[in-house]
Amino acid sequence: MFGYDHGELLGQHVSILNAKSEKTPQETAQEILLELKTRNHWSCELMNIKKDGTVFWTRSDISMISHPLYGEMWLTVQEDITTNRLQQEKIKLLLAEKEIILKESHHRIKNNMNTIAGLLSLQAASLCEPSAVAALQGARDRLNSMMLLYDKLYRSEKVFEVSTGEYLSELADEIMENVSRKQPIELEKRIDDFLISGATMFYIGIVVNELMTNAIKHAFSPGAQGRISIEARKRDQPVKILVSD
Repeated sequence: MFGYDHGELLGQHVSILNAKSEKTPQETAQEILLELKTRNHWSCELMNIKKDGTVFWTRSDISMISHPLYGEMWLTVQEDITTNRLQQEKIKLLLAEKEIILKESHHRIKNNMNTIAGLLSLQAASLCEPSAVAALQGARDRLNSMMLLYDKLYRSEKVFEVSTGEYLSELADEIMENVSRKQPIELEKRIDDFLISGATMFYIGIVVNELMTNAIKHAFSPGAQGRISIEARKRDQPVKILVSD
């Protein structure tokens, strides 16, 4: 396995076989002895070097056995795992490249969404017709809802699911900030934290956005105090989501 002839390694230090190690041979030997004393077995993946300089990986297993003539002995098994290690390193590189591409795509999508939202706001500010302004502002708010959901999905450990506690709570706050500037309206949230698929949450976000926006604009007299509540419960099936004023 190492490319040496029989007897060539006699008298040589064991480090001649180690290509790279975070521990010194002495530290490794102490670790092996301690493991053998406590568990009668030691196992590790090691980077080695052949006589011709080729680097390769082995999985080394050492067990303590008792021999009737020679007493305690070490039984060592070495398995060449170089192919597996190279495949693992290749997979790591591919995953790292994929992560970079995903991050770049995420930033580009968010930038495009922000650009569209900004254009809608600029267009709305340039118009005088209330219905046209309201339509553009409504489209911008829906886009912001989608952008928030996209961001939550991107940051979530669950790739295809999003937390109601995070998304609905932040969405409600954002709607209040964008729409209720002239109204002294209080927001009440009773939102359980559970996961819903991103595809379903997309439609829920649009519905919640429409209900809250309509309530803010039409449920109260101008300048009057009011309260809007959003509730999400999963005590039973189906999930119950309630928006009320």
